[in-house]
Amino acid sequence: MIKTKISKLKVNDLKCSLNKMRILSTGKKSELVDRLKHALNSSYVDIDSLSEDQRVKPASTKKKYKYIDCLNQKLKFLEQKVLQLEKKLKNVLTLNKKCIQQNVKNAVKQEIGLKKYSSKLKHNIVTKKCKEIGYRINTHTSDTSNQGKDIDTSSFLSKNTCNNILNKIMPTNKISNTRRNVLILSDSHGRGCAEKMQEHLGNNFQIQCWFKPNSNFEKVTESIIPLTNGFTKNDFVIIMMAGGNNALKGNKINKNSIENVMKCSNFTNLFLVSIPIWQVRPVLNQLIYNLNLNFYHLSNEYSNVFIDVNDIISPKDYVRHGLHLNVNGKEKICKYVSGVILQQLQLYDEKYYKQCEHINYNNLKTIVPSLATSNGKQSNDTYYKCNGLNDLSVCVEYANNVSQTQLNNFF
Repeated sequence: MIKTKISKLKVNDLKCSLNKMRILSTGKKSELVDRLKHALNSSYVDIDSLSEDQRVKPASTKKKYKYIDCLNQKLKFLEQKVLQLEKKLKNVLTLNKKCIQQNVKNAVKQEIGLKKYSSKLKHNIVTKKCKEIGYRINTHTSDTSNQGKDIDTSSFLSKNTCNNILNKIMPTNKISNTRRNVLILSDSHGRGCAEKMQEHLGNNFQIQCWFKPNSNFEKVTESIIPLTNGFTKNDFVIIMMAGGNNALKGNKINKNSIENVMKCSNFTNLFLVSIPIWQVRPVLNQLIYNLNLNFYHLSNEYSNVFIDVNDIISPKDYVRHGLHLNVNGKEKICKYVSGVILQQLQLYDEKYYKQCEHINYNNLKTIVPSLATSNGKQSNDTYYKCNGLNDLSVCVEYANNVSQTQLNNFF
């Protein structure tokens, strides 16, 4: 039997021994030691008795241990569930990999089969047409030269020659995968034209619009060379109704700016869109007409495209102040210009785009009355008075006397 001092015992051991004797076990350690000494009448205690006392736990500690045991059981259950779910995930992933691989293989096989089938169809169509053409040519020659004789199969056309004939007879116009560039240079008239052109041309065209309000022709076209860097004959440059501010201020157009614009026609397609007539101030219309006439002659000289918007729009297509176009006017012009672009690319649809007749600028007798009729529903007398002409015959004589050199002096 081993004895130890009561003062060296731990608090839990003291409480256990006091609970066994049904003595109060609360308080400080010194109080517990005094109570145990008083109960045992000694300052020593046996170790064997302490071990037995420790086995007898109080009710509060038993509840705590039960709760801890329940938590441990739940943890073990959750760990087992996690392991089961991991196994299921692995199985699902392996199945998905197999299914995806099979689907990819099937898709590749289908694509290969479609390509082979399409190539066979093309080959069959070409061979049939080649045979028909060869048969017609050879039967025609045999009928004319060897009548009553059997047809010699060696004189039939070969496959390569038939393919060449078919390519010449049936050309196909396809849109290339690369997007075509369309550059629009304009003053305030060009606001909103890029969106409308994009709607009519589609996603195969990349459209950029640089418009400078209250700018003359020189400022509008000053950056045309760097902006057209990399352009080819598949791309387009459109000078959209620029030059109205020159007529408004009575300034001439610089020849250097015209030369820079015309240089673009060497490597790309250049469109010159005429200046619209101003409805409120008809005095300026003669200056606008002179500018449009010179643009027309320049387009003929450099083989460019000239589009007269005054033959497309009407007085209803202007805003109240009569200088700018409204939404309907811009829609008409953008729709027509888009049609001309598609017509050059042989993608033109006559049902969708309306064909418009251009004004004949070579005959000045027709241009002077047309300016009067399109000038805001004004009478002919009003237009002639604005120009200092009071009689129609005098106006026609004035138109006949205007020479090309006088018009060129405006530039």
